[in-house]
Amino acid sequence: MSASIRIMHVISSLNRGGAELSLLSICRGAAARDARLTFKVVVLFDMQELTPAFAAAGIDTLCLRVPRNGFFTKLARTWRAIRRWRPHLVHTHLCYGDRHGQAAAILAGVKLRVSTVHNIDTLVPWQELCTRRLVGATATRVIAVSAAARAACARAYGCPAKKITVIHNAPSFTPREVAPRKHPGRGGPLKLVSVGTLREQKGHRYLIDAVEMLISEGIPARLAVYGADCGGMRARLMGSIRAKGLTDAVALMGATENVEQVLRQADVFVAASISEGFHMALVEAMSMGLPVAATDIPAHREVLGATDEQLFAAPASGRALADALRTLASDTDRYERLSRAGIERAGRFTEQAMIDSYGAFYGSLVDTAASGGGRA
Repeated sequence: MSASIRIMHVISSLNRGGAELSLLSICRGAAARDARLTFKVVVLFDMQELTPAFAAAGIDTLCLRVPRNGFFTKLARTWRAIRRWRPHLVHTHLCYGDRHGQAAAILAGVKLRVSTVHNIDTLVPWQELCTRRLVGATATRVIAVSAAARAACARAYGCPAKKITVIHNAPSFTPREVAPRKHPGRGGPLKLVSVGTLREQKGHRYLIDAVEMLISEGIPARLAVYGADCGGMRARLMGSIRAKGLTDAVALMGATENVEQVLRQADVFVAASISEGFHMALVEAMSMGLPVAATDIPAHREVLGATDEQLFAAPASGRALADALRTLASDTDRYERLSRAGIERAGRFTEQAMIDSYGAFYGSLVDTAASGGGRA
């Protein structure tokens, strides 16, 4: 193995999100695990909420501040960054990072090129689908954040299965003093919470439908949705909330920096996604002892476990979500069993396990690379 292994990550932004928080944990933890690993993070757009956290961890970042339009501008600036730092390995994330980072790495002569499949979104535009297919064909290796993501990568994006390694994501915090939850009782509203970017994939509109149904049945429910807006989804959801007369029952809270506190104040976590790669907020909720109502998609079954006890709802169905939530509101014993089971199950997805897996992955990849340390 090289005495020093330089790994450059290329990502769209460092705004707070699952991929960005995982990247922070990986760089910070893997560098502490193996002093030979040195990381640099190249950020395409001027969106840098987490940059101070990377700096505090001693991880160097470079913001290119490229315009969203202009493929060749993004490609040229990324190529220059790679040529100047001369990494042994370039690791790209999300659509823009993959599209420009992988192409720039090839042009710069970097032989070790890795991409992570963070998400499974069946609603992506054709440009993103083309990017994923090209990356699947040209990357040296691909990391999938779940077995569900691996299957989708092989099936939908044409990536050879032998290229794909599964490394699960992990929660962005370790909760303190967690005890199984007691049923909140029927004296007050059932406090529901959902955490995730406001986009069609997350299924928020079906969750709003479910709250409307519960209230119409006399079940007091209050929903708090935490997540940044994406593509004007917040305005569309607010329109639905007003049209249904739910302004007192449903609140769109925006992004939060304190997920742990948000989860601590809730009674039930709802994962309404139509598709997911790995639902980090779901694992965080389980680790806090929150019972979960989740849509029946592969990534959710992988995280929660496919047991008869767990409450799964058909995707894209407000009625199915309402049925699951009604059960949690009325069945005290099941609520408390799910709380205990979630705490135990969440212990499988630890930050240390993720860091160790990435450290071993990087070391093995560089060890087996051709002479020249991964550069042309």
